[in-house]
Amino acid sequence: MQAVRSYYRSDESELVKSRRGRFNEPRAVAIHLVRTMCKDSLAAISSAFGLRGYSSVGAVLDLMLKRLATDPELHVRCKRIMKTISIGHKET
Repeated sequence: MQAVRSYYRSDESELVKSRRGRFNEPRAVAIHLVRTMCKDSLAAISSAFGLRGYSSVGAVLDLMLKRLATDPELHVRCKRIMKTISIGHKET
């Protein structure tokens, strides 16, 4: 979550803020990366991001997969963030 906040220059409230009907890229990217890199359960991710339930996480993940398939720049942004996370783990 820290790597996403740093990349998007946003605070934690952006990652837990619901924007019904609008795409919240930092939040969606963070959810996608947590699921991809940590393999956390949908319920755990839901709790961490203040979502009502695991089905909301599933909806965000589905939307991210669709966006990643059609938006190469979003894919590049996710890869950059993943790289900073990987570098941070190697240093500790």
